[in-house]
Amino acid sequence: MKRELTYTDVSRIQSYVENMGVDFYDVQVEIVDHIASAIEEQLILFPERSFQEVFDSTLASFDNLSPLVHKKLQQVTRQYNRYFRKSIFDFFKWPRVVFAIVLLGVIYSMLKAATPVGMVVFKNHIFGWSMGLTIAYCGFVGWRNHVQYHKLCTTHILSWFPLFTQFPQILIVFTNYAEKYQKQHTLLLALIYTLILIFIGAFVESYEKIRKYGRDKYLKMLSI
Repeated sequence: MKRELTYTDVSRIQSYVENMGVDFYDVQVEIVDHIASAIEEQLILFPERSFQEVFDSTLASFDNLSPLVHKKLQQVTRQYNRYFRKSIFDFFKWPRVVFAIVLLGVIYSMLKAATPVGMVVFKNHIFGWSMGLTIAYCGFVGWRNHVQYHKLCTTHILSWFPLFTQFPQILIVFTNYAEKYQKQHTLLLALIYTLILIFIGAFVESYEKIRKYGRDKYLKMLSI
């Protein structure tokens, strides 16, 4: 008869991993799965030994989880990064192409109709608006990650956040250029404005999607 781990056994492994100081729940789940597979392999290799003896000795052999944590963190991060890139590409598909064309038309019309005084007013306000939105979103993400139950390593892979926080500076530098060449290069300027806004939207949506993907996947795995 094949000896298998019960839910209680898996829960015990999970408690052990958690007590070893593994921070992220998704990494915990991957390590629990790794240890459970190792225990089941030992049960097959040593059928003469008791279940409890094999379980305890194999679990005790994982007394230093640091190399395994590093390996699983990289594995999970690569998984999220692949999903993040896929989400970015998916953002630039139908029907958002239509939305992008409409947005381009609106921005082009606004630039074409804008007076020099209007461009100055726009430049004076856009930094405050964009900085306010950036601070609000980054603050929300930070707060949510702080209070989140079962933290995932999506809180660890926000390497694009420094770029995101440069959004207001990018806009103000570009608006300085637009103020000078608004009439000569209206279509090009409208296209660049549209791409900046669409790209920021793609980043935000893709991050929210990988966060949902991670929570949907890992929060269910150990509850089965």
